[in-house]
Amino acid sequence: MEIADTLLKVFISLFIVTVPFASLPPFLKLTKRMHWKDQAHAADKAALVSAAVLIVCTILGPWMLEAIGVGLGSFRIAGGVMLFLIALQFVLGLSFTKEEHEKIDVALVLIAVPLITGPGAITTAVLFSTTPGIGIVLVLAGICLASVANWLVLRFAQQIHNLIGTQGEEILTRLMGLLLGSIAVEFIRKGWLGA
Repeated sequence: MEIADTLLKVFISLFIVTVPFASLPPFLKLTKRMHWKDQAHAADKAALVSAAVLIVCTILGPWMLEAIGVGLGSFRIAGGVMLFLIALQFVLGLSFTKEEHEKIDVALVLIAVPLITGPGAITTAVLFSTTPGIGIVLVLAGICLASVANWLVLRFAQQIHNLIGTQGEEILTRLMGLLLGSIAVEFIRKGWLGA
């Protein structure tokens, strides 16, 4: 039962940190002129690429931290601060980046990375993979589950948008931002205490 609880914790955290409902408006906007088959293909590609990037970063992340001499406590604090800033973006509707839209592959560049697999998701996955009692196998399983959930959100983006509307997306995004802020504070606390 402990393994199932841990897997659920990792899945929910990764699902929250990827904030799938925040990717609905840009995904719909960028794919609105596409045929429904092309839109479905973009959703497939975005979910697959985001999962692959997250898996690679999770596997190589701890090794890279060790290679550059960064301790896990420092990474937890830095990652927690970064996650908290991302949470602020979602809760307060802020933007810390300049958005430029050129002719690019929508699924790969704008949706998969950085909307789904951004710094927050990578940090969360690496931190979980280095947490005693969790391990990389459960994190990889959590990544797969979160990727399937994100794929479902993108695949049924129009139906979800029609069901909950723009205000519903805003409410869900802000709620997920609040939960993300809680995860961020926990990472900072654990990094500070060295737990």
